[in-house]
Amino acid sequence: MDRIRRQASKDEVGTAFHLPLATLAAAARLRPSMFRGGVPYWTIDVTDVVSKTLKDEGNPEQFVAEGEKVEVWGLTGWYLSLMLKRLRIYQ
Repeated sequence: MDRIRRQASKDEVGTAFHLPLATLAAAARLRPSMFRGGVPYWTIDVTDVVSKTLKDEGNPEQFVAEGEKVEVWGLTGWYLSLMLKRLRIYQ
């Protein structure tokens, strides 16, 4: 995970974290959104996962402020939505 974080573009990536499939597929985490061209996809609320990850790692440079929501969205959200559809978790 550290290698991935070092290689990620700081302009493009807020943080890198492990997201188990069961967490990714939890319906309560999903919110419909629109991608380029008005194509619907799911954004995924990962506020609790990111907060816990950063806290457990003692990362002082990144934090999630109280009440701040963290979502997987954009191109990453789009690709994860495609994967969920392909796995027939959601249509």
